[in-house]
Amino acid sequence: MTLDLHPPSVLILHNDPRSMTRPGIEDLASDLGVLDEVEAVVAALQKHHIAFRVGSLCALSGLQGILASSMEVIIFNLVEKLEGSVWDPCWVPALCRAFHKRFTGSDSLALALTLDKWKTRACLLQANLPVPEAIWFQPGTPPFSPPFPGPYIVKPALSDASEGIHASSVFQETGSSLFQKIKELHVIYQQPVILERFHGTREINVSLLDLDGQVQVLPPAEIDFSSFPRHMPKIVDYHAKWKPESFEYLHTPRILPAPLTSQQLEEAQRIAMLAWQVTGCSSYARVDMRWDDQTGFAVLEVNANPDLSRDAGFAAAAQAAGIAFEDLILAILKGSIPQEKKPAYSFPLRGESDMKKENLSPVRRSTSEDKEIILSVLRDTGYFRPGELSVATEVLESSLTDPETSGYHSLTACRADCPVGWICFGPTPCSVHTFDIYWIAVARTQQRMGIGSLLLKSCEQRIREMGGRLLLIETSGHESYQSTRLFYEANDYLAIATIPDFYDQDDPRVTFMKRLDLPIPPLSE
Repeated sequence: MTLDLHPPSVLILHNDPRSMTRPGIEDLASDLGVLDEVEAVVAALQKHHIAFRVGSLCALSGLQGILASSMEVIIFNLVEKLEGSVWDPCWVPALCRAFHKRFTGSDSLALALTLDKWKTRACLLQANLPVPEAIWFQPGTPPFSPPFPGPYIVKPALSDASEGIHASSVFQETGSSLFQKIKELHVIYQQPVILERFHGTREINVSLLDLDGQVQVLPPAEIDFSSFPRHMPKIVDYHAKWKPESFEYLHTPRILPAPLTSQQLEEAQRIAMLAWQVTGCSSYARVDMRWDDQTGFAVLEVNANPDLSRDAGFAAAAQAAGIAFEDLILAILKGSIPQEKKPAYSFPLRGESDMKKENLSPVRRSTSEDKEIILSVLRDTGYFRPGELSVATEVLESSLTDPETSGYHSLTACRADCPVGWICFGPTPCSVHTFDIYWIAVARTQQRMGIGSLLLKSCEQRIREMGGRLLLIETSGHESYQSTRLFYEANDYLAIATIPDFYDQDDPRVTFMKRLDLPIPPLSE
C-alpha cells in the first residue's frame, strides 16, 4: 500500500490529557491513553517515510489558530477530550473542513451522534437493529423503577472508554442502592444516565475499516470472561480497560476471531454494517454488542474513531485480517485523501427495500372515505383492545363530521391513494395553546418505513398553525410498548411523567412532551 502526497504533509493532532482538569474525577488513566495512540501513529508514519508534525490541543477555542497557521493538508484526528463541553471534540472535523483541511476518521455529525448513547440506540432501533431495553434519566430527575425486569446496568450517557462503569454498576433488581448509583453518576459526570437491561453473558466487538472506498468487516473479537468468579458481572469495566494490576484487566483476554457459529458470524457482520451506515461512520469504527442465548445480539454502542493503540482491539482485529499495524494507519490516512468527506448521516428507513418511498403521498386531512380503512388499520396492528377500538371509532367519526366542535382533528397518510396511516389530535381541554395527540397508527405492512414520523411532523405543523406551543402524548409503559416509546424519543419527545398501574397492574402510563415554540437545541447543550 502506498500513499501519493506531494509533498507529504500530515499534522497528528491530539488533546493533551496532562493539562486536563476534570472536577470530581480523580483517575485519568483513560485520558492518558491518547498518548499511546500518538506514539503508535508516529511510528507508523515514520516507517512509511511520511513527513508529519505532532500538535496538541487543550480547548476547542485554540483549534482555529492551529488550522489557520498549519501548512499541512491532512489532519490525523486523535482529539478525544477537551476543556469545556463534552461535545467539543466532535466539532474538530467541521472546523477542519472550514479551513479546507482533510481529516481522518468520522465526520462531526457521526462523532456527536455516537457520543450520545441514548440517541444512538434510538437511531439503531429505528433501523430495526436490536438494542437492550433502557430508560434515560436527566440530572435532577428523580429515578423510578423501569418497566422491564432486571438485571440492570447503569452508565453515563455521554462518556466513553468505560468511564463510570464498574462491577458496582450492575444490579439484580431495583431499589435504593440502584437509585443512589444513578444520583452519584449525575453528580460526578454532570450528564444523563442510562439504566439498561443487562443483556446476555458474552461480549462481541466488531471492527470496520474503509479500504479504498469499500467498508470491510474485520474478524469479530470476543472478551473471555471464563476466569471471572460467579458473583462478578461479566463486563469490560473501567478496571478491565485501564488498571493493569487489577483482576479484571488480567482476566479479560481477547479471543480473536470470536468462536461464533456461521449463523452468528453472519448476523454480527450484518448488524455491524447497518450500525455503521445508520450512525454515519466513515474511515474506521467498532460496534460493541452482547449475545444472549435466548434473544441473540444486542448493540451496546457504536464507537466512531476507536482507540488506535497497538494493543487495542481495533489493531488486533486488523491484524487478524492480515493487515499490519503500519498498513492500518496508512489505510486510515489514505481514506482522507480521494475526495472531500461528506456527512454520511444516512438513516435507512426500516423496510424501505420492500416498498419505494416515492409512492407515499403528502399527509392530508382525513375524509369520510378513509374511515373503514383507518379502522381496519387500527384492528390489524394488534395493539388495541376492543374497548379502545370503540373509543377510536367514536373519535374518528367526530373528527370527520365536526372537528371544530368536538376538538378532534385527523390526518391520513396515503400510499398510491390508499390510507396507510392515521393520526388524531386536538386542543387539551381547559388549557391554552396545549394539544394532545390521541391516536397514531400505521398499517402493519407499512411500518418501519418512516410513515409514523411523517405523520408526527405533519401533525406538529398543523398544531403550530393552530397556535399550539406544547404537545403531549400518552402511551403504555409496558414492555410490549418499548418500540412505541423509543419512536417518540427518536422524534424528540421527552418522557416527563409516569403513573404506575394506570392501564392495568404493572402497566403504567407514560406521558411524553414536546415544545413547539422553541428551536431544536444544538447538540452542544
